[in-house]
Amino acid sequence: MKILRGADILPGQIVLEVGCGTGYFTLPAARLVGKQGCLVAMDVLSDSVLGDANHGLESRMTVNNHPSSDTQPTPRQEVEAFYEIRVKGHLDLSWSDWLGGLALTPQSGGETLLSGSIIDQAALHGILDKLYAMNLTILSVVQGKNDQEMEGKNV
Repeated sequence: MKILRGADILPGQIVLEVGCGTGYFTLPAARLVGKQGCLVAMDVLSDSVLGDANHGLESRMTVNNHPSSDTQPTPRQEVEAFYEIRVKGHLDLSWSDWLGGLALTPQSGGETLLSGSIIDQAALHGILDKLYAMNLTILSVVQGKNDQEMEGKNV
């Protein structure tokens, strides 16, 4: 793998892989350090790391989740929040479904207000990416618990 070659991993080294996820780089890196080396792979969701397919490399690698705790990680909790996103330009209301079901409200001054509940930060990032891909200027992003809390706030 080109990325691992660029990391200059050599036989006999001790390598720490933080945030290894599903272990995409873990097995190839373990092969690079060889029998003389050691690879420590860490991720908060260790159930997804390597599974049962560690290909006999157990002696050369350690998979660790929550190194400061003996408890199993809790599933990611979704924390829904209300957002208002202002963009420059008027959006057709038909874009609402593609933008996560947010309400689209045309504003004076050639702006559009997108408002509604967004399930988590990843979903917010996805919506902001879509707005960027549409070449829209994002004027503000404001988070609150509900639409009443949003009155008078602007970031």
